[in-house]
Amino acid sequence: MKQLLRNRAVATAVCVILVLLGIFMGVRGPFGDMKDDALVYFYGTDEEIGIKQDLADKVETAYSLMSVAKRYISEGDSLVTDLTDACVKVQDAEDPLQAYEANLEMDECYYALRDKLASVKLTEKDSGYNASLLADYQSSDMIISHSEYNVIAEKINEEMSEFPANILTKLAFVEKMVLFR
Repeated sequence: MKQLLRNRAVATAVCVILVLLGIFMGVRGPFGDMKDDALVYFYGTDEEIGIKQDLADKVETAYSLMSVAKRYISEGDSLVTDLTDACVKVQDAEDPLQAYEANLEMDECYYALRDKLASVKLTEKDSGYNASLLADYQSSDMIISHSEYNVIAEKINEEMSEFPANILTKLAFVEKMVLFR
């Protein structure tokens, strides 16, 4: 082994590998810890409601809209099935990026179905209920956008954009965090 390390090329390769490993561990460690802090506010705890719960509230509101819609349009209507599929994706999302993308899709489907209902004559009761559902849906969005998760994630993303972290994080394959805004 000593003979191998006396070889200049091997010694240089070992040093480069150790330096890269040090960069990788040095960058991933602190940013990983900071991301863990943010994820507490995404997943929630016994004491803290997370974004996942707020998204679940939006899903419930979307299902309520579908209940209203089924009284006026066909249950097999593509807008209803698209919203149902989008709700399932939100519920099945395992991480912030998946949840963010599924939430965008759910928003698109929700508002498309709501627009279709606007072109249908609803009963006075359903019209009022439809308006309150919109308020609930948008309220959940406001709560999500003001989550502590976003504050921490934004700070992480800012730090990752500054030199030398912007270079080191790319070398260590550390991704920026998605913001729910």
